Amino acid sequence: MLSDALVALIQERAYEIARLWLTDVRTNLTTRSYRTIDPDRLLERAVLAISQFGRWLRGDAAPDEVKAFYWILAHERKAQGFEMHELLSSLTLLKKHVWTFARSQGMWKEPIDTYRVLELDRRMAAFFDRAMYHAAREFRRDAPA
Repeated sequence: MLSDALVALIQERAYEIARLWLTDVRTNLTTRSYRTIDPDRLLERAVLAISQFGRWLRGDAAPDEVKAFYWILAHERKAQGFEMHELLSSLTLLKKHVWTFARSQGMWKEPIDTYRVLELDRRMAAFFDRAMYHAAREFRRDAPA
Protein backbone atom coordinates (compact mmCIF):
# COMPACT_ATOMS: atom_id res chain seq x y z
CA MET A 1 0.00 0.00 0.00
CA LEU A 2 1.09 3.57 -0.54
CA SER A 3 1.12 4.34 3.18
CA ASP A 4 3.37 1.42 4.17
CA ALA A 5 6.45 3.67 4.32
CA LEU A 6 4.66 5.91 6.82
CA VAL A 7 3.58 2.90 8.85
CA ALA A 8 7.18 1.65 8.97
CA LEU A 9 8.36 5.07 10.13
CA ILE A 10 5.70 5.09 12.84
CA GLN A 11 6.93 1.71 14.04
CA GLU A 12 10.55 2.86 14.05
CA ARG A 13 9.71 5.94 16.08
CA ALA A 14 7.25 4.24 18.44
CA TYR A 15 9.09 5.39 21.57
CA GLU A 16 9.05 9.05 20.49
CA ILE A 17 5.33 8.93 19.72
CA ALA A 18 4.60 7.09 22.97
CA ARG A 19 6.43 9.75 24.99
CA LEU A 20 4.23 12.47 23.48
CA TRP A 21 1.13 10.38 24.23
CA LEU A 22 2.28 9.75 27.81
CA THR A 23 2.61 13.46 28.52
CA ASP A 24 -0.83 14.07 27.07
CA VAL A 25 -2.64 11.16 28.74
CA ARG A 26 -1.24 12.06 32.17
CA THR A 27 -2.36 15.70 31.94
CA ASN A 28 -5.58 15.49 29.95
CA LEU A 29 -8.79 16.12 31.89
CA THR A 30 -10.48 13.16 30.18
CA THR A 31 -7.89 10.66 31.42
CA ARG A 32 -7.35 11.58 35.08
CA SER A 33 -6.94 7.98 36.29
CA TYR A 34 -3.88 7.57 34.08
CA ARG A 35 -2.01 9.72 36.59
CA THR A 36 -2.26 6.84 39.08
CA ILE A 37 -0.39 4.31 36.93
CA ASP A 38 3.37 3.98 36.82
CA PRO A 39 4.44 6.11 33.83
CA ASP A 40 7.06 3.54 32.79
CA ARG A 41 4.36 0.86 32.57
CA LEU A 42 2.14 3.16 30.51
CA LEU A 43 5.01 4.01 28.20
CA GLU A 44 5.91 0.36 27.77
CA ARG A 45 2.33 -0.53 26.80
CA ALA A 46 2.06 2.40 24.36
CA VAL A 47 5.36 1.51 22.68
CA LEU A 48 4.18 -2.08 22.31
CA ALA A 49 0.88 -0.97 20.76
CA ILE A 50 2.58 1.39 18.31
CA SER A 51 5.27 -1.16 17.48
CA GLN A 52 2.60 -3.74 16.66
CA PHE A 53 0.55 -1.23 14.70
CA GLY A 54 2.24 -2.01 11.37
CA ARG A 55 1.84 -5.76 11.77
CA TRP A 56 -1.79 -5.28 12.59
CA LEU A 57 -2.40 -2.94 9.64
CA ARG A 58 -0.65 -5.27 7.20
CA GLY A 59 -2.70 -8.20 8.42
CA ASP A 60 0.42 -10.04 9.65
CA ALA A 61 -1.34 -10.68 12.94
CA ALA A 62 -4.43 -12.79 13.40
CA PRO A 63 -7.56 -10.72 14.07
CA ASP A 64 -7.82 -12.44 17.44
CA GLU A 65 -4.38 -11.07 18.40
CA VAL A 66 -5.57 -7.48 18.07
CA LYS A 67 -8.80 -8.34 19.84
CA ALA A 68 -6.90 -10.02 22.70
CA PHE A 69 -4.52 -7.07 23.12
CA TYR A 70 -7.37 -4.60 23.59
CA TRP A 71 -9.47 -6.98 25.68
CA ILE A 72 -6.56 -7.42 28.07
CA LEU A 73 -6.00 -3.67 28.18
CA ALA A 74 -9.68 -3.07 28.95
CA HIS A 75 -9.71 -5.75 31.62
CA GLU A 76 -6.65 -4.22 33.31
CA ARG A 77 -8.08 -0.69 33.27
CA LYS A 78 -11.43 -1.87 34.57
CA ALA A 79 -9.72 -3.76 37.42
CA GLN A 80 -7.78 -0.57 38.22
CA GLY A 81 -11.07 1.29 38.66
CA PHE A 82 -11.01 3.33 35.46
CA GLU A 83 -14.13 4.56 33.74
CA MET A 84 -14.69 3.37 30.18
CA HIS A 85 -14.56 6.91 28.83
CA GLU A 86 -10.99 7.26 30.12
CA LEU A 87 -9.85 4.15 28.28
CA LEU A 88 -11.53 5.28 25.06
CA SER A 89 -10.10 8.77 25.45
CA SER A 90 -6.59 7.34 25.91
CA LEU A 91 -6.96 5.40 22.65
CA THR A 92 -8.19 8.54 20.89
CA LEU A 93 -5.16 10.42 22.20
CA LEU A 94 -2.87 7.67 20.94
CA LYS A 95 -4.47 7.85 17.52
CA LYS A 96 -4.02 11.64 17.56
CA HIS A 97 -0.31 11.36 18.34
CA VAL A 98 0.32 8.69 15.71
CA TRP A 99 -1.51 10.81 13.14
CA THR A 100 0.24 14.04 14.16
CA PHE A 101 3.60 12.31 13.89
CA ALA A 102 2.81 10.89 10.44
CA ARG A 103 1.69 14.29 9.15
CA SER A 104 4.82 15.97 10.51
CA GLN A 105 7.19 13.87 8.45
CA GLY A 106 7.32 16.29 5.51
CA MET A 107 6.03 13.84 2.97
CA TRP A 108 4.20 16.47 0.99
CA LYS A 109 6.58 16.90 -1.96
CA GLU A 110 4.58 15.06 -4.61
CA PRO A 111 0.83 14.81 -5.27
CA ILE A 112 1.01 11.08 -4.49
CA ASP A 113 2.02 11.99 -0.94
CA THR A 114 -1.47 13.33 -0.33
CA TYR A 115 -2.85 9.91 -1.22
CA ARG A 116 -0.35 8.22 1.12
CA VAL A 117 -1.47 10.33 4.05
CA LEU A 118 -5.16 9.94 3.25
CA GLU A 119 -4.73 6.19 2.91
CA LEU A 120 -2.96 6.07 6.26
CA ASP A 121 -5.78 8.10 7.82
CA ARG A 122 -8.34 5.62 6.50
CA ARG A 123 -6.35 2.62 7.72
CA MET A 124 -5.79 4.19 11.13
CA ALA A 125 -9.43 5.09 11.54
CA ALA A 126 -10.50 1.53 10.77
CA PHE A 127 -7.88 0.09 13.10
CA PHE A 128 -8.59 2.37 16.06
CA ASP A 129 -12.34 1.94 15.60
CA ARG A 130 -11.83 -1.82 15.93
CA ALA A 131 -9.52 -1.38 18.91
CA MET A 132 -12.05 0.83 20.71
CA TYR A 133 -14.86 -1.60 19.89
CA HIS A 134 -12.96 -4.53 21.41
CA ALA A 135 -11.89 -2.49 24.44
CA ALA A 136 -15.40 -1.17 25.09
CA ARG A 137 -16.96 -4.59 24.61
CA GLU A 138 -14.62 -6.19 27.15
CA PHE A 139 -15.02 -3.27 29.54
CA ARG A 140 -18.80 -3.68 29.52
CA ARG A 141 -18.66 -7.46 29.93
CA ASP A 142 -20.01 -8.48 33.32
CA ALA A 143 -21.19 -4.92 33.93
CA PRO A 144 -24.60 -4.56 35.59
CA ALA A 145 -27.37 -4.11 33.04
